[in-house]
Amino acid sequence: GEEVDWQRFLAKYEATVDWPGCTFYKALMAAFPDAKVLLTVREPEQWYESAAATIYGATSDLPRVIRFISPAMGDVIDLINTLIWQKTFGGRFAERDHAIAIFKAHNREVQQVVPPERLLVYNVKEGWEPLCRFLQVPVPDAPFPHLNDAAEFQRMMRWRRRLAGAAPWALGLALVGLGVVLYRWSRERDINRW
Repeated sequence: GEEVDWQRFLAKYEATVDWPGCTFYKALMAAFPDAKVLLTVREPEQWYESAAATIYGATSDLPRVIRFISPAMGDVIDLINTLIWQKTFGGRFAERDHAIAIFKAHNREVQQVVPPERLLVYNVKEGWEPLCRFLQVPVPDAPFPHLNDAAEFQRMMRWRRRLAGAAPWALGLALVGLGVVLYRWSRERDINRW
């Protein structure tokens, strides 16, 4: 591909998280030599179950109507499919052992490539302390959040799918309603001409 001007591309941002940023971590390290790298780790089997139940399911079977309603969302899904499911996992994420092997290899590679002074290998179960120490910021008084809940993500996706499924019906009803209004309006115009 073509060369990316990461400084310009990310000029308005302080950080990048998860995909797509982690796909380009080497290029980002070169573009931002003072940047720190946070490698969030977890048990590979738990990671796979969570990813399969959330982002993979949400993007691999997304109703086509969402692309019609929101072309921008369709573009995001295409990016996810290209960078994650095709480029990273070779189109084989559904093969559990293959996906877990890729996950482990990525984590090993990051730990080998990133200089130790720029890297924090971090498990969210550790809470604020190691993260804040690494980033050189004060530890908040608030409890550490737990926001990446697979069950909550699935509830949200079910709601979005229902909404997407209802959209064609709503559009159809709106068109029928518009047709009725136009028909009555044209009939009244014809009657008023006499």
